[in-house]
Amino acid sequence: RAVVGVNLSTRALRRGGKAIAKALAPPAPDAEAAASSSASSAAAPLVALYEGTFEGLVGVRAEAVIMIEVVEHLDPAPLAKLGDVLFGELRPTHVLVTTPNSEYNSVWYPKLPPEKCPLRNNDHRFEWTRAEFKAWAEGLAALHGYDVRFEGAGGGPFDAMNPAPGPVTQAAIFERRADAP
Repeated sequence: RAVVGVNLSTRALRRGGKAIAKALAPPAPDAEAAASSSASSAAAPLVALYEGTFEGLVGVRAEAVIMIEVVEHLDPAPLAKLGDVLFGELRPTHVLVTTPNSEYNSVWYPKLPPEKCPLRNNDHRFEWTRAEFKAWAEGLAALHGYDVRFEGAGGGPFDAMNPAPGPVTQAAIFERRADAP
């Protein structure tokens, strides 16, 4: 078992490494419990943290990939390569991708028309509507042999056809099909 993390920020990797080390640290010994327990604990996973981008992961094998609020930070060229690297090269069984739902921004800026609402973060290159996110994810899924379903986090259901603003964050959950290349 292995956990792989990738980030452009050395500072973020240090913070993440400390959090992972703390989470994986064995519990404080309890002499009485240790003496009475005959069960051995499962081995902690190998943890590897890389400074760089997802493009440096070619050749790495992963059962699952989680990309929480990442895609909106990618410039057009890396975003265009993401599908081929993630789904074509890494080919994980499970993938979770979340990104802000731009339609929800109108809840925070009710006096502005939706197209005039600012992005949530100065580093965001874009923010997708539910329909845009769904089209992007379904295109990648079809091209690379995955099924995909959609969920929302906070604010309402994902339902792309609902005129309400929907969830704060939208999620695509990809599962590789058994017949995938």
